Amino acid sequence: MHTVAAPVIILGVIALIAFYMIRFVAMKQKSLLLRVVLTALSVVAVAGWIVTMAIGIKTSSSSGYYIASIAFTCTYVVIVPFIFITMVSLISKLPRLWKSKPLNWLDKAGLAVGGLILILMFAGCFTRKSLSVSNHEIIDEALPAEFDGLRIAQISDMHLESFGTDTVFISRMVNRINELKPDVIVFTGDIVSRRADEMKPFVGPLSRLRAPLGVYAILGNHDYADYVEMTDEERLADRQQLRQLYSRTAFTLLRDSTVYLTSIPDTIALIGTENISTGRHRFNTYGSLRKAYPNIGDNTYKILLTHDPALWVDSIAANADAKINLTLSGHTHAMQCRILGWTPASLSFKTPAGLYSTDDGRRLYVNVGIGTVGPLTRVGANPEITLLTLKRKP
Repeated sequence: MHTVAAPVIILGVIALIAFYMIRFVAMKQKSLLLRVVLTALSVVAVAGWIVTMAIGIKTSSSSGYYIASIAFTCTYVVIVPFIFITMVSLISKLPRLWKSKPLNWLDKAGLAVGGLILILMFAGCFTRKSLSVSNHEIIDEALPAEFDGLRIAQISDMHLESFGTDTVFISRMVNRINELKPDVIVFTGDIVSRRADEMKPFVGPLSRLRAPLGVYAILGNHDYADYVEMTDEERLADRQQLRQLYSRTAFTLLRDSTVYLTSIPDTIALIGTENISTGRHRFNTYGSLRKAYPNIGDNTYKILLTHDPALWVDSIAANADAKINLTLSGHTHAMQCRILGWTPASLSFKTPAGLYSTDDGRRLYVNVGIGTVGPLTRVGANPEITLLTLKRKP
C-alpha cells in the first residue's frame, strides 16, 4: 500500500504546483512566449513523473530504468525551481490578508531567481560529463621512504546505468586516468545503480586501466542488487554476475581483504572493505574492517578503501587506536550540487566532499563520483578524478 501511495501523493503535489504555475504565474505574464514556456514546462513536470511511475524504478530492466531516469530528470529539473517560484509567489500575496497590495516586485524577483535555478539545473544535464581532475598533495612523515611521491588516482560512484549503453564518456575517463600515469588506481564503490548487467557495455573500456602498482576496487551499497525487486536466488546470482564482470576488467576486487604494495624494502597495506554503513544514513552492511585487517593498531602504513565515509567519522577519526593513515571514500556525490564551494550534502553528511584530517594527521578524501543517481544532472559537482600525491616532506 505504502509503495503505491507515495508515488501517487507525489504526483498530486507535482500536479498542484503545475496548476498554480499555469493559473497564477504563467497567465499573469505579459509576454506570450513566457506564458507558453511556463505552461509547457508545467506539463513536462507532470508528464515526466507519470512516465517514471509507469516504468517503475524497482521493477524495470536496466534499459527501462535509464528511460525512467530521463523522465525523472525532466520532472526534477523543472519542479525544483517551480517549488521556489511558487513559495515566493505565495509569500508575495500575503499582504492581501490585511487588505494591502501584493508585493509584485517579490513575485518578479522569485520568477527571475527561479529561472536562473532552472537554467543551472538544465546546464547540469550537460556538465555531468565535464570531467575534472582534483590534485591534492598529502604530507605524511609516516609514509615509508620508498613511497615518497606515490601517486594515487581515485574514482568513485560510476553508476554506469546513468550512461545507458554509451561508453564514450567512460572511455574518455579511462584515457584521462591513464594519461595521469598514477602509480596505483582505486575505485571506491557503486559501479552500478541496481543490476549487474548495467556493467556489461563498459567492461572493455574498464579493462584498459593501467597502473604499475595495480588497479583496485571495492563494492558500494548499490552493488548488491538491493534496490530492485527480485528473489533471494536472483539477488545472489546478480551479485555473482557482478563479480564475474569485474574479473574481466583491470580491477582487482577487494572484499574485506588486504593487498600489500611493495617497493623494497618498504610496504604499504591497501585495505578494501565491503560496504559498511554507519551513522544516520543506514544501508545494508556487508563488510567488516576487522576482517579486512585484524590489527588496525599496528605500525604498518595503511590506506583504506571504504565506500561510505561515515566509517571514518565513527570508527577511525573517533578512535585514536585506529592507525589508518589515509582513507578513501565516495558515496555522497556532494548531492550532485556544489555552488561556490558549498554543497547541500553538508546538511546530511559530516564529510560531504574533499579532504579531511584528524589532529594527529590521519586523513580522509571523499570523491564526489563519476555518474549520477536519480536526476541525470550535476550542478557544480562535476565528475571527479582525484590525483593524490603522497610525500614525506613539503
